Amino acid sequence: MSKTAKLRQKFTQRGAARARQAALMMILIVSMLAAGVLPAQAANGTHVVGGLTTVGGQAWLPGPSGAVDGNLWVADRVLGLCRVDLDTGGAFVVNPATCNTAASVPGQFAYAPAGNFLYVPAGAAGSASIVRLLYDPATETVGTPVAISTAPGVVPVPDWRPAAVALGPSGSLYVSYLNSSAIVRVVGPGSGSPTIQAVGTSSTGGGVRSLAFVGNDLYLAESTGVTRIAAVDACTGACTAAAVAGIGAVAPLSLAANATHLYIGNAAAVHRYNLSTGVQELFGDTGTVAVPGNTVTPPLINVTSLALEGTNLYVADDPNGGDSLKARVWRMQTGDPAGGDAAAPLAVATLYAERPQAGITAPANILWLDGALGQRMWVTDALQGLCRVDPGAGGPVLNVATCRIGADVPGQVTFDPAGNIVYMPVLGDGAYRAAYNPANNTLGVPVRFFAEVATPQGQPARMTSAALGPDGNLYIGYIRLGDIHRFVNPSGAPGGPPQQFHSIGLSGGEVSGMAFIGPDLYILDADPITLAPRLSVMRDAPACGGAPGNAGTCVAEPIASVALPVPLGEAHHTLASDGETIFITNETELLWYNPATDTTVTVARSGQDNLGVDAGLRAVTGIGFDGQGQVYFGDDTTGALDGNQTRIWKVKRPIANAGADQTVLVNGAVTLDGTGSSDPGNRRPLSYQWTQIGTPAVTLTGANTAQPTFTAPATPAVLTFALNVTDGLGIVSMRDTVRVTVNDAPITGLALDGSSPTTLGQVTNFTASTTGGTNI
Repeated sequence: MSKTAKLRQKFTQRGAARARQAALMMILIVSMLAAGVLPAQAANGTHVVGGLTTVGGQAWLPGPSGAVDGNLWVADRVLGLCRVDLDTGGAFVVNPATCNTAASVPGQFAYAPAGNFLYVPAGAAGSASIVRLLYDPATETVGTPVAISTAPGVVPVPDWRPAAVALGPSGSLYVSYLNSSAIVRVVGPGSGSPTIQAVGTSSTGGGVRSLAFVGNDLYLAESTGVTRIAAVDACTGACTAAAVAGIGAVAPLSLAANATHLYIGNAAAVHRYNLSTGVQELFGDTGTVAVPGNTVTPPLINVTSLALEGTNLYVADDPNGGDSLKARVWRMQTGDPAGGDAAAPLAVATLYAERPQAGITAPANILWLDGALGQRMWVTDALQGLCRVDPGAGGPVLNVATCRIGADVPGQVTFDPAGNIVYMPVLGDGAYRAAYNPANNTLGVPVRFFAEVATPQGQPARMTSAALGPDGNLYIGYIRLGDIHRFVNPSGAPGGPPQQFHSIGLSGGEVSGMAFIGPDLYILDADPITLAPRLSVMRDAPACGGAPGNAGTCVAEPIASVALPVPLGEAHHTLASDGETIFITNETELLWYNPATDTTVTVARSGQDNLGVDAGLRAVTGIGFDGQGQVYFGDDTTGALDGNQTRIWKVKRPIANAGADQTVLVNGAVTLDGTGSSDPGNRRPLSYQWTQIGTPAVTLTGANTAQPTFTAPATPAVLTFALNVTDGLGIVSMRDTVRVTVNDAPITGLALDGSSPTTLGQVTNFTASTTGGTNI
């Protein structure tokens, strides 16, 4: 069997029960969509129509009686400008008989009621034109196309690719482009001889994906954010767009405005900016559908178009980044309450390794191992095995010469820094160990030290995950087996305890990842009844009973505050722990769970590549941390069914710096210093939390500030303090520690006072006194 065939087999054999459940869920959802019974919830989208391809624009056009009997029109990349109708079954569908393809690759279009004209940008390669169409409200059809060049007389025609048009208050039409920074005005666009005028440029010199008017101010969606050209009708070619204070939506893709708000779509959500107060908030980032026993809430991904009609906001998203028939339109209500906190926007991941040149395929997890070459990333590649990722001319690249493999590629591997050993669970085979050599950052030949067990039905248990416990023992999870196994003394070290292998208790099965926080073993498994993915925990796993041949005594408890949706296709959930918190991949997003507070935060649903282009995440898998706690993960828009198509992303996390170790005197005033902490993701403000580790206890004043104080104990001691910092998203850093050594004050001014005579051979009493120090 070829490696690609094995890859496809690996991701399609997650169990017949899960496949049946996913198929049933899809049938239920499709039935609900067709019946039109999706509930509208606050700032969540109600599904309108699917089966589209990259919707570049939308508008509600009037019918014979006006807007009341009008219809939604969409600019579909393939079908053209099309009307959305109700079919005989009551579902909304595109009416192909109404589609007009005069504007190839149509973008954000505009409707002019005076004259019933539609202006559609033609965004195909090699174009600098828009197309004017005549709209007939009586028949709700378009026709009579007229091409209007926005670069008249220029030969050859520039490859500007018009992206958006917007009608200004004066009736002039404004045009932006994907491949040009220019903003152009078309005066008299409905006349026989429109006039083209230069207006100005974007702020960055790059393209502009969307436009929206608020009064006489023109708002632009640039790669760096939303900008504005004020009083644009007065511009004669020299105006440059400027950033808008208060708008922080990252990499906007679409805009729409009414009298009170500007709506902004990007790779992960719809944001709302209050034009009066200057405050931005997260308006909505999901659509919701209820099915028996479950609520499925798909995230918005790549919001390419927004349109307002009364109190309705139509939202088009493109979760597969341009794949045919995968775009969707949702409807939100502008009166809905906002869906989030403006101070805590979603993080956007930045690209670390690009496909296909990185040569990485669906890693189960990611390690960073230190050595003579510095810290290097290692990935459990689904085709090549456990491999090192090295710097390359075009960016990081998989070094095939470093790859190590058992009988097949490993699953979630784990590293023991004390012994420099990597443990590799290999599905359908067994557990391997390989020595890591930091002198040259390489792995030795893997050796299998126990074979995979079978299920009670005699099937392979399908070993997937390994975690090293604080007791130095190895813990193993499986797809087809609910038991969690412990392997004692996995390194086989001489003088260690006898090697034993036994069950410690039960998970829900379908285990795809495990990690320890202290003695607690966190497990990505499945509900044993519904098979829905979940995060569970086996408390104090090293103390769980069990002996060879006997069932364990512990049962994994589900964590209710972490909600993982039922997968509609193949699941790609994985997790990793930094020792204090947990990161989880959730098919299309990266989640963060803090056990100390029992809170879950969505960290990222999108990534921004080196060109500043945002894309939604798909088949997110494999997580790891570098030495500073920065988070790395992979995603694959092919659904992990093609080789070398995984991208590696980085989410910048705050870095705690507890300052240099200090030496102080007893009873002295001490100030800790966390001002060296940083926030590479720039999601400020940072908040601080200091805690003391060990004794003797002291009282920290200002433990939630950068520089808390305390009074040193009256006796010599060594004190240890830990600092965590938290960014504006709520993500906590890895902790940093500082040691404070408390010494006795030096003895000064020592004096002896003898009041009795000194006689040889007899005891003479003296009184000692000092002016400094206490420990004489």
